[in-house]
Amino acid sequence: MRKGDARESTAAWVPDFARYPSSNWTASSPPFNPLSVIMDRFGSLLGTLLGVIPPLAFLYGGRKRDRTVPNRVLIKWDPARDRVDELVAAVKSLCAGRPSTILTRRGSPLATQIKGEFGERGRMIYLKQGVSYPISTEDALIAAPTTPHVISLIRKARIEFGEPIAVVIDSLTDLAMILGTKKAYELVREMLDSLEEEDRVAAIIVGGAQGEREEMLFRSLFPDEFPLGKLK
Repeated sequence: MRKGDARESTAAWVPDFARYPSSNWTASSPPFNPLSVIMDRFGSLLGTLLGVIPPLAFLYGGRKRDRTVPNRVLIKWDPARDRVDELVAAVKSLCAGRPSTILTRRGSPLATQIKGEFGERGRMIYLKQGVSYPISTEDALIAAPTTPHVISLIRKARIEFGEPIAVVIDSLTDLAMILGTKKAYELVREMLDSLEEEDRVAAIIVGGAQGEREEMLFRSLFPDEFPLGKLK
């Protein structure tokens, strides 16, 4: 090899722009680095993904927040902390758009506030021991807190309206005091079994008025809780 050839072989390579007219290379461009190109493309792809993920997360979060309310719901109400109007608002929200039956007792905080609120699409049933058969009064029905009476009246409402109904139990605490926890649990369980899946049942339980074991027993029937703070 001649000395001149040796000098030529060690010189820096300069691209022939005449042969590659579409090339962006210039004489001052750094040498081609495949790893650099891959990293640039990865960075671009990552930026695109980061731009897409937040909207997707928002949409998913919105769907989660707006999911339908379950049809078996527990409302825990603490008179020492929660206002009656918050309880009324929760019941109205759960009963909205449905014919409603309220199982309650005369003089209860909810019954006093909500009487007459549902018009012709509402039924107030006062549960009272010693009643042989349901008695109709001007503003409500009076019935015994027994399985035959309760189920018969709820089925009658279902047939009368011919559409999914809402039933409010006001309250599990009162039923347990009247019947005992076991009988109250059995009555409510059989009532739930008699209803259709699309019927909604909201049961009120008074916080701190029963032991933890009794509360857990009722929670087994109503695994989903509707927090009063949701409406604040």
